[in-house]
Amino acid sequence: MNNEDKREFAEILTAMASLYGKPTPDKPMLAMYFIAMQSISIDDFRQGANLHVIDTDQGQFFPKPADILRNVHGNKGTRAEQAWTKVDRAIKHVGPYQSVVFDDALIHAVINDMGGWIGLCNSDEEEYPFKHNEFVKRYGGFINRKPDSIPPKLIGLSESTNSNEGRRDYIEPPMLIGDSSKARLVLQNESGSGRVGITSLGEMAGISQLIAKSIGVDSAK
Repeated sequence: MNNEDKREFAEILTAMASLYGKPTPDKPMLAMYFIAMQSISIDDFRQGANLHVIDTDQGQFFPKPADILRNVHGNKGTRAEQAWTKVDRAIKHVGPYQSVVFDDALIHAVINDMGGWIGLCNSDEEEYPFKHNEFVKRYGGFINRKPDSIPPKLIGLSESTNSNEGRRDYIEPPMLIGDSSKARLVLQNESGSGRVGITSLGEMAGISQLIAKSIGVDSAK
């Protein structure tokens, strides 16, 4: 969310407070909630609030920020598995040669800690399930403890080879994995999360190269 969403955000939270018989949220409370929700869109916040209201268990109580975020993202295990689904599909559809940028910065941090994109893509069938488990465990850890640094992209074999040989003119743009607009934010060392898809960064320079509009279902489903 951004500053333009503050009015609608306040209206939604105030309506929820009224529904639960709570006082109208004051400015400090609104500010605290808004900061906690900045990683999601106003549409996501609205949906998360609606899902909380109809939750027959948790919905009996006025929601904490974590309740809304859990409705949007799922719990840690769910989020980690959704992230792995993107990685798994990208490995199978893109492979180790092309550099990639995911729409979720935590994916970059995890794969970087696991040795990089090339190594993960080259995992054999025997070790692949263990890579899956390692990814999920590391991703869940980063949800609570943000990484110190995040690489803006994951280097593929082609870019690595051309860079080492000084042939930078031959380096192709990375592939954007997922929501292309959010992946561009990750490329700028910001964060994002979104849909499963693959788009060439060349599109930013007017060279549209859609590799696949979608290689899976919406991660929010």
